[in-house]
Amino acid sequence: MAVEFDLSETIDAPKEQVMAYFMKVEDMPKYHPKMARKVEVIEKSDSAIKYKLESKVMLKKIESVNNMSIDSAGSKLVTDTVEGDGKGSKIAMEFNEKDGRTEISMKASMELGVLGSLGKGMASSMWKEAMGQAKAVLEKK
Repeated sequence: MAVEFDLSETIDAPKEQVMAYFMKVEDMPKYHPKMARKVEVIEKSDSAIKYKLESKVMLKKIESVNNMSIDSAGSKLVTDTVEGDGKGSKIAMEFNEKDGRTEISMKASMELGVLGSLGKGMASSMWKEAMGQAKAVLEKK
């Protein structure tokens, strides 16, 4: 059963810088340890990044393989979970810049397995925290 939620955040930084932050998947354990304990990039090109993610949720080890599609012209990043825990999940992020500030609009559809709708609040909270952390890192002067 998929749970869905939307989030948004405005960051005082140019769109290219904000998108680059989210495309550095190998930095997730550093900045978002609740979301990722370990990330291994499998393949990387200008249009996609395939990576293995390891995490722990409620003492359960979570492993997945994810494919991030990069649409720089359309200012979008779409991450699909293609293998492992959460297979079928999709996170779509759109980046819109105005006056040097970037608004991120995120739509998530996450397969949370046995956690189902109970995990929606936890997943939403984890992503909200990740966006807040991105804001803190990118706005650091």
